Amino acid sequence: MTEDGDIAAAHHDDVTNTNEAVPDKQLLTSLVLDLQHKLSLVQHAVHKRIPKSVLDKFQKNPALVVKVGSLILCTSKVPMSNIAVFAAALAGSSLGFVSFLYFISVGYGVGVALPALAILCAFNILHTQPIPALSNLHTTMVFLWGVRLAVFLLHREFVTWKQWHTKIKEVNKRSKLVSKFSVWMSCALFYSTLVTPCLYRMRQLHTTTWGNFGKSGIALQMVGLTLESVADVQKAKFKGRLDNGPSSTSGKMTEAYYSTVDAPVDKKKKAAAPSKKNNGQQSSEGNRNKLCNVGLWRYFTHPNFLGDGLFWVGTYVAGMGALETIAQILVSTFGLLATVVVLRGATEQLDAKQYLNYKKDPEFLKFRASVGFLGPKLNSEST
Repeated sequence: MTEDGDIAAAHHDDVTNTNEAVPDKQLLTSLVLDLQHKLSLVQHAVHKRIPKSVLDKFQKNPALVVKVGSLILCTSKVPMSNIAVFAAALAGSSLGFVSFLYFISVGYGVGVALPALAILCAFNILHTQPIPALSNLHTTMVFLWGVRLAVFLLHREFVTWKQWHTKIKEVNKRSKLVSKFSVWMSCALFYSTLVTPCLYRMRQLHTTTWGNFGKSGIALQMVGLTLESVADVQKAKFKGRLDNGPSSTSGKMTEAYYSTVDAPVDKKKKAAAPSKKNNGQQSSEGNRNKLCNVGLWRYFTHPNFLGDGLFWVGTYVAGMGALETIAQILVSTFGLLATVVVLRGATEQLDAKQYLNYKKDPEFLKFRASVGFLGPKLNSEST
C-alpha cells in the first residue's frame, strides 16, 4: 500500500472507531526505545565488521555503492556475468505477475531487451577499452527486437484489439501464483540464453575479429527484424479493418465463403435480409476472423515467424566466433534450438487452426498448395 493509502486507512479507522481507547503513551514510548536499541545493535555490528574508513568513503561517494553492487553480478575479468544476464531477464519477464500471458508476450520482449541493454551499458561504461562498432550493433539489434515486440503487443492489446485485453485478464484470474513462479523462471532462463551470444562476443573484444561469417549474422538480424516488423504491421492493419471488402491471395478469396463459414444461411432468407454493406453500415468483426493475405502474407504462410527465426539465427551466427568453451556453445545453442521448437509449435498450431476454419474454401486450398513457410513452392501445380 502507498503512503497515501496508509494515511487514508488510518483516517478511516479514526472515523469508524472513535469509541476505541487510545493506546497508552508509555507503551508507545517503550516500543520506540526498543526499536532504537535494535537499530543501534545493527549499526554497532556493521561498524565492527567494516572499517570506519570504508564506511566514510561510501558516505562521501554514493557511486561506490552502485559500483560494488554491480561487481556482485560481475566477474573479476569481465564487466558482466551470466548471472547478471539471467537477473536482467528475470526482471524483464516479471511483467507476467501483472498479467499471466505477459510471461510469454510483453515479458518476452522486455526480458530480452533488458539483458541486452545491461550488456551494452556494462561493457561501454566499465570496460577500459573502446568497444568495436559491430559488437555494439550486434547487441543493439537484440535490444531493438525486444523493444519492438513489447511495444507492438501493447499497442495491439490496448489500441487495435481491445477484446484481447479482456481475454488476457480472464486468463490472469484463473492462473495461480505457484504456476506463475515456475513459468517465470523457465521463461527467464530461455530469454537469457538467447542473449548470451551477445555477451560472449562482448567478452572477446580483442581476441576475436569480425570476419565475413560474423558480419553475415548481423545481416541476417537486420533482414529478420525487418521482415518480422513489416509482417506484423501488415497483419495488424488487415485485422483492424472494419470493412468487409474483398481481399486477395493470388487473386481473391471468396467473400461469400467468409460470410457463411460459421453457419449455413437459407438462400431465400439471405435474399430477403437487408444488406449491411448496402445500407452503408460496417461489420463490427470486419477482417478479424479472416485469413490475412496481403503484402508479405501473399508469399509466405507465416512471414512474422520466418523473420523471427532469421533474426535469432543471425544473432547466434554473429556470436559464434566468440564461443570458446563447451559451456558457452551449449548455452547459446540451447537458446537457438528452443526458439526453433517454439516457432515450429506455433506454426503447426496456426496451420491446424487455419485449415479447420478455411478448409472448404478453394482459394485457401490453392494458396496453401502453392505457398509455404519459406515462400512460393517451386514444384506447385497451377490449377
